[in-house]
Amino acid sequence: MNSKKTGLAIVGLLLIIFIASRLNITSQTNLNTIAQLSPSAEMSLSQMQEDINYLISKLKSVHPVTQAGIPQYLEQAIEAVNKQITTPLTAGDFYFKVTQIAGSLQDSHTYINCENTKQSLALNLPITWLKRSVVVTKDTDILKQGDQIIKIGNNTLPNIFDSLAHFIPAENKGWIRAKAPAELKKEVILRHLGLINLDNTVTVTYKRENQEFTANLPLISTRELAKVNNQKLENITTIFYDEMSLAVFQLNTGNYNNEFRTKLHKFFKQVAAKKIQHVAIDIRKNTEADFSVITELFSYLGFVNELKYYDSYVRYSKDAAKQKSNIAKTRGYKQYKNVLNINKHQAESLLFKGKFYILTSNHTFGTACQFAVISYDNKIATIIGEPTGNSATRYGDCLSFQLPNSGYMFTVSYKKLTRPNKNNDPATCLTPHEIVYTVAEDIKENRDAQIEALLKMITQEN
Repeated sequence: MNSKKTGLAIVGLLLIIFIASRLNITSQTNLNTIAQLSPSAEMSLSQMQEDINYLISKLKSVHPVTQAGIPQYLEQAIEAVNKQITTPLTAGDFYFKVTQIAGSLQDSHTYINCENTKQSLALNLPITWLKRSVVVTKDTDILKQGDQIIKIGNNTLPNIFDSLAHFIPAENKGWIRAKAPAELKKEVILRHLGLINLDNTVTVTYKRENQEFTANLPLISTRELAKVNNQKLENITTIFYDEMSLAVFQLNTGNYNNEFRTKLHKFFKQVAAKKIQHVAIDIRKNTEADFSVITELFSYLGFVNELKYYDSYVRYSKDAAKQKSNIAKTRGYKQYKNVLNINKHQAESLLFKGKFYILTSNHTFGTACQFAVISYDNKIATIIGEPTGNSATRYGDCLSFQLPNSGYMFTVSYKKLTRPNKNNDPATCLTPHEIVYTVAEDIKENRDAQIEALLKMITQEN
């Protein structure tokens, strides 16, 4: 009888351990535990204060900038937001208050995300925000590719840009331009900016062939918007300009997977077979990449064995230990001075020893930006294009959280990454050797200004 009871007790204990382990896994991986509130849902003062306090607690315990205490500018942002919240607000209005706290860090990796909900409407306005103009990128029922937007509602573009800058955390203006097109499709953003008419349309003034036109664009469901914007960006494309002895590897996403490794290997096999003398890595549309992507790219360069790499300052916390499997410490910090040793696992015949280029834009961000900075600081590549959307020295490697009442997801950096050549700082972006901006006419004519500049450079070198 005792043995039977003992057996049952053991089974019960194992069951408890199993359930506890599952709950622990869930708590670590399933962060999105509540649905984000509809922007029109009302929040009480206590709910908003709880969300603010939760955000502040994570900024205090995770972000490197608060390791030695809260900086004055963050204190001022917290105080300003608390003064603004004196009555119940909608979840949408609350978003534009609370995001000022995270935004005060000017860290584009630390931000609060406001997603469209199922009930939200959206605006079909396919645009790109260039340095000197806002241009339609593809035809709609009303707009044509190449149309230049002059005004949205009664608001000028400079005013809209300034408003966006209040809630898009950024290290430079280029990243605000990169994020603006997606933000200006969201109903909650458009309402906040006062751009929606009473009939749920948005008035857009645009220029075509030197004539100005005005149109009222209807808000549509997010599902309908997804249908009309169903063009999928290829992860990887390659282009060979045999007559120029140039090969371009366009990497639009940075996942280190079999597709990437296979296509990269095939690319450099073709480069070797064709005896190509110029190789360009195009990361103009790459907003993030796995670190392994960087090392794999460098492994095909015959003139690279060791590179000066980023120094990193890692802030430890309970949350970092919970969310990152390679972190065990729960407090303190550690600084790492790094050199990147390249593992040359490729065949000697595949190692490229010609001239190396990298194409960048204001969408070049995160680890993709690091790839360009490492190459720039180690003087192994010529950078062509637009300044990057990230600063060269930056915060990054994020932990994910969710505000308990509004349901807004947010991320907080737990590392500071310092560029290899510190003499090139301070810099809010990586400035290319050859700066080439895309202009409105390029969009209209489907012209690639950066590739044209690269081809011209190679012609002049020859």
